[in-house]
Amino acid sequence: MERGVAKVKMTSFGMLRSLALALAVTGTGAVPAYAAVCASAKDRTALETRMLQTDLVVAALSCNERSRYNAFVTRFKSEIGDGGQGLKSFFQRIYGREANTRLNSFVTELANEASQRTIAYQGDYCGDAVKRFEAVLQLPPKELAGFAASQKYASLHGYDTCEAAQVASSKK
Repeated sequence: MERGVAKVKMTSFGMLRSLALALAVTGTGAVPAYAAVCASAKDRTALETRMLQTDLVVAALSCNERSRYNAFVTRFKSEIGDGGQGLKSFFQRIYGREANTRLNSFVTELANEASQRTIAYQGDYCGDAVKRFEAVLQLPPKELAGFAASQKYASLHGYDTCEAAQVASSKK
């Protein structure tokens, strides 16, 4: 694992798929809103990048597209790693000592939501997932954040954007 970026391994496919399906069955299918907390533009970029990464890992597991996901991770490892660090900083700023627990819960909720979307998807989920992989793999690395923000589910992370003054007050 490099800078918190994991590739999907052939040997872990069954275990990860089982986890994703278990999350889908037991979860509510919605990421809760965090009304008292707001995200800066930098935080939103990290959140949206994580949303995209989660959607792509679920697609990789659901559609047997591990090689495309691994290509995504390899191509964007720096951006994914930076996003991961940004998420850690955001959660540390907002939740303090509870940051790791809250971040782990958040990532689990994102996987659950992404799994729920695969179940409810009307259309050719895997065909559309392949198109998303092809589109993202054509991007220069610095365009990943813009691509992530443009995705249909980018804002489902549950955090509102805040103004600079709100960001400063949330640091207290």
